[in-house]
Amino acid sequence: MTTLDHPERRIVTLMGPTGSGKTALAIAIAERIPTTLISVDSAMVFRGLDIGTAKPPRSVLANYPHHLIDVCEPEDSFSVADFYHEANRRVEDALNCGKVALLVGGSHMYFKSFIRGLVDLPPADKSFRMQLHERRKQIGIQGVYDELQDVDPLAANQIHPHNYARIERALEVYALTKLPISKHWEQQSIQTAGNRFNASVYEFALTEFPRNELHERLRLRLSKMFEHGFVEEVRSLRKRSSLTSASQSMQTVGYKQLWDLAGTKHPSSREVEQAQDQVLIATRRTARRQLIWLRSWPDLSRDRQLSFDASPDEIIRTIHTRGGQRANT
Repeated sequence: MTTLDHPERRIVTLMGPTGSGKTALAIAIAERIPTTLISVDSAMVFRGLDIGTAKPPRSVLANYPHHLIDVCEPEDSFSVADFYHEANRRVEDALNCGKVALLVGGSHMYFKSFIRGLVDLPPADKSFRMQLHERRKQIGIQGVYDELQDVDPLAANQIHPHNYARIERALEVYALTKLPISKHWEQQSIQTAGNRFNASVYEFALTEFPRNELHERLRLRLSKMFEHGFVEEVRSLRKRSSLTSASQSMQTVGYKQLWDLAGTKHPSSREVEQAQDQVLIATRRTARRQLIWLRSWPDLSRDRQLSFDASPDEIIRTIHTRGGQRANT
């Protein structure tokens, strides 16, 4: 394993759409330099969501541990703020040990919060969330969204009416602080990752490849997921008494489309094929949204947008010899 030539504190982000090979590239880097791997994936945080999230197998995780994988039950919620605070802690530990903190994944809201910073808001309150969940059963998600419109129209205008996790968080902050979350956004200073950790930040993304090539990779990966028991995994999750189709984890692409099918004892081959087609369409849409965000992300320089066959050695040379984003940038 190569040692770094000077003690600069380094943070590397490796972003990309689903199915682009981020995990394999991150592991190749970890094989070469002292690295702490931190997952940036809003679905891999949930235990039991293994096949459908393409979670690294346990044999790989045993040799190359990824922080923030399997940190909560599928019935729980895990917010952007939860990720932010947990990731900060893991990154600080890595830097204090002289390692490169390598964040790898495709959840752009997680990356945005980590890189740009996040306002200091209160942690999740289980009691409030349980009460709000019960209210949602009575008045629907539109009714809950209308409540947010009443107390914080500025925040509501920035949140999609069907994005329950963000609606929940905004109402939770208002209940706990008696201030709209939009006021917190205005009043509190936001620190970039470079500032928070006094570190150089190097951002890379897998974006440079033909769309049809990515689509074929996604098709082949999904086919293997079904062969390895994706439907059975969702069926097993459905047996958990407090897990519902409205749970945050079950809004994940694939699990959402398979929820009803997995409740059928003996689905026909045609039904399975149709479900697989639906998952593939949804997965490709997700990849497209991820690529749009990455290609418009202003902090990502052109020379750090990579192809499928990106070299880990080239990334390592970059963080050895070229500057990252520094504090106060």
